[in-house]
Amino acid sequence: MEVPSVKRTRTEGTLAIVVLFFLIAVGITSTPPGPAAASIARIAWQPCIRQYWQRGQCSYQMALTAVFKGSGREMAVNHFLLLVGICTIWGFNFVASKVGVNHFPPLLFVGLRFAILLLCLVPYLKWAPGRMRDVVLIALFNGAIHFGLMFIGVALTEASIVAVVVQLNAPFATLMSIVLLGEVVRWRRWMGIAMTFLGVAIISVEPHILDAPAGVLFSAGAALSGAVAAILMRRLTNVGVFQLQSWTSAVTAPLLLAASFIFESGQWEAIQSADLMSWGALLYTAFGASLIGHNVYYWLLQRYEVSLLAPLSLLSPILGVIFGITLLSEPLTERIAIGAAIAFLGVAILAIRGKAPVENEI
Repeated sequence: MEVPSVKRTRTEGTLAIVVLFFLIAVGITSTPPGPAAASIARIAWQPCIRQYWQRGQCSYQMALTAVFKGSGREMAVNHFLLLVGICTIWGFNFVASKVGVNHFPPLLFVGLRFAILLLCLVPYLKWAPGRMRDVVLIALFNGAIHFGLMFIGVALTEASIVAVVVQLNAPFATLMSIVLLGEVVRWRRWMGIAMTFLGVAIISVEPHILDAPAGVLFSAGAALSGAVAAILMRRLTNVGVFQLQSWTSAVTAPLLLAASFIFESGQWEAIQSADLMSWGALLYTAFGASLIGHNVYYWLLQRYEVSLLAPLSLLSPILGVIFGITLLSEPLTERIAIGAAIAFLGVAILAIRGKAPVENEI
């Protein structure tokens, strides 16, 4: 009997795990799961499970073992648990962000977040000779523009919807790499691009979203800005993670605080009336999602292949959907469930086949 290669097994196993996590989300948030879960199961079963597992060519244990290997190196259990912890932090950050912007104006909230980060990272704010142009551009697209648009989107729509829409950064970055870097993309990644856009499109025609599409549009704009930053980061060398994050904070904090002063109102009243939950949400986004999550993820990237970490990091937006629905009582309809599943599968294909790291921080 023919045994599939480790690489192919890892691909199938990873996709299966992504789908299973989302099926768990549907099961938790629907009683009973109904036709939506059945539709997702049919979509997932064909490519991920039946072809290999039902025919006996690959055992479940073999798939799981292959998922946690990269370049023949097995991922240590404690490192895998660390990655799950980071994904959980990032997933819950969608909830913290929604809580924060329900009290603070969104641009003020993000400006304060990066001001706190800047205070922590001042020792790393060092000049990068010959590379400052790229550093500032990355800070603009991955900081001020990306997070500004993102948090306006969070303020205008459900956190669980934003968790799905921002996954467009993966197909956007892939398309840009084709045009700007001459990267060759084969049919599987084209399928991933199409599935991601299709999934977001399905969600966007949900009646309550279609009536107020601004949140989806701002979130899609944030994804596009993040994709531009990802392309710029491919050519950046000899700049450390803390150094880049410090410059991102130094550029983002004053720009967004100034934008809040110009375009928003009620900032001082929001600061004066903020309760412990609102301040806790702000501190969580600064220390938990950015300072801890960002840097631990890059620590793992130094030890394992992107093709191993990127698909597994998709757990964070899936948890974002789960937390948004269960903790914030956001609606889950069949259209949203099916669209999210298709989008996540598309991003999983791009993450497995791609070379750039995928961060799901908000």
